[in-house]
Amino acid sequence: MSTEGATGVSEHRDDGGKGLWRQTPRPQRQEQMLEAAMKLFADGGYSNVAMDAIAAETGITKPLLYSYFGSKEGLYVACIERFFVPLERAITGVGGVHLPPERWLWEGALSAFRFIGAHHDEWKRFVIEAPAHGEQATAAVEALRDHAVARVAEMFELAMRDSALTDDVRSEIPAQVHIFVGGVESLARWWVANPDEATAEVLATRVLNQSWMGFGDLLEGRVWLPPAEWLDGTA
Repeated sequence: MSTEGATGVSEHRDDGGKGLWRQTPRPQRQEQMLEAAMKLFADGGYSNVAMDAIAAETGITKPLLYSYFGSKEGLYVACIERFFVPLERAITGVGGVHLPPERWLWEGALSAFRFIGAHHDEWKRFVIEAPAHGEQATAAVEALRDHAVARVAEMFELAMRDSALTDDVRSEIPAQVHIFVGGVESLARWWVANPDEATAEVLATRVLNQSWMGFGDLLEGRVWLPPAEWLDGTA
C-alpha cells in the first residue's frame, strides 16, 4: 500500500502492505524512480521495459509510479528531459564566454561528443529512438533541442561580444548554430552505429571543418552565393 500526504512525503509499505512503512520526501522518491527508469530504458529499450519492472527496481508499487508520471510515456518523457540537462550543460559550460569563438565551438563540440560517448546507450534510447515512442516523446526531444540551440546561440554571441558584427552577420548566428548542433547530432547518430570508427576528438574536428570553416569566413565578410543563372534556371 502506498499513499502520499499533504507534506509531499511518499509512504511505502513493502510485501503487499504487510511490511514496515517507509517515508521518503517526494523529490527524492521521484529522483529514485527516474534513476531506475533511465537505467532500465537504457539497457532494454522503451518497448521491452514494463512499469512493473521499474516499480520493482525502485521498491514501490506501480500505482504510485503512475501517480507521479501518469503513464509509461510520461515517465519516458521525464527521463528524456533528465538526460538533456547534463548534455546541455556539457555543451554550454566549456569555459564561459572568455574563449575565442572558434575555441568555444571546438570545446563545445568536444564536450558534447565526450558526454555522448560516455552515455552511449542513453543517447540511443532517449534521442535517436524517441520519435518511435509517441508524440509526447517526439515533442519533448524537439523542444529540448530548440532550447539547447537557443542557449548555444546565446553563449556563442556572448563569446563574440568583442567582435564588430554587422546586423546581417549577427542575424545569421541562430541559423549557423542550428547547423552546428545539427552536425553534432548527425555525427553522434553515425557514431552510435559505428563506435569504433572515430573518437570524440576526431568528430569534433569534423564538425569544426564543416561549420567553422564556413562560419569563420562569414564573420569576415566572405560569403558564398550561388550564381544568378543558377537561381533563374538559365544554366
